[in-house]
Amino acid sequence: MNRSILRKALSYRPLHRWVWPAVAVVAAGLVPPSVYVASAETRPDDPTVTWQTCRTYSDAAIRAQGITDEQIPQYRALLDRMECGTVSVPLDYSKPDGRQITIAFTRLKARDQAKRLGIIAMNPGGPGASGYLMPLKVTMFNGESSRLNERYDLVGFDPRGVNYSTKTDCTAGFSVAPGVTTGDAARTGYDDEVAANQECRQTDPDSLSQLTALSVARDLDRIRAALGERTLNFIGVSWGTYLGVVYRSAFPRNVGRMFLDSVVNLQDGSAVLAPP
Repeated sequence: MNRSILRKALSYRPLHRWVWPAVAVVAAGLVPPSVYVASAETRPDDPTVTWQTCRTYSDAAIRAQGITDEQIPQYRALLDRMECGTVSVPLDYSKPDGRQITIAFTRLKARDQAKRLGIIAMNPGGPGASGYLMPLKVTMFNGESSRLNERYDLVGFDPRGVNYSTKTDCTAGFSVAPGVTTGDAARTGYDDEVAANQECRQTDPDSLSQLTALSVARDLDRIRAALGERTLNFIGVSWGTYLGVVYRSAFPRNVGRMFLDSVVNLQDGSAVLAPP
């Protein structure tokens, strides 16, 4: 990171001094303008939320998320407060009137609505990780971060192709023998993976070609608009930091405050086309 970028990063105003002690705050706008272009011209107008009854989770499913038996009552109390919805978005933003897909998200409303400051959307990384229940996990596992929910609505979402959002079922697959591998075995495994990916792409090439970070950023902005928010605050972890940079580059006027933790290597060109 060059010095000018570092100075911008250090000058970014924090959301609150008690937010995520280990969070690295990174200046947005690090991606060259030639890579990402503003997408307002292809964004459909007036997105709306389809609210729905939230899913139920068994104790076993809750434990699988790292929740202890002692924490289950607290977790269920958060589930009771959680709201669930979807927004409709274009599969291909260059064809706004074409095929539509749905993006699933959750909202944990601020406890103090009288002093509410807006929304904070969250992405845990991956690429391909579900952020649907991330607001609950942030509230459960970090005492300082749980205070975010006092004055902010916490919003989690599943990127396109993930979990409860529209996805494409792909039956192609490959396997690698466990244990120490040889060079020949590694090459065979790589070739098998490439072949499986190519076969998978034929399942729904139109859909899979749109699994890009920029598409996910546009989906996220649709959620912001559908919730009636002028700006969007954001917490991203790992690949989520890359998504944050892409969002800031595409929608600079819509960003409030942004916190990026465990930042990915932005100098690695392969990240540009990383799928969600």
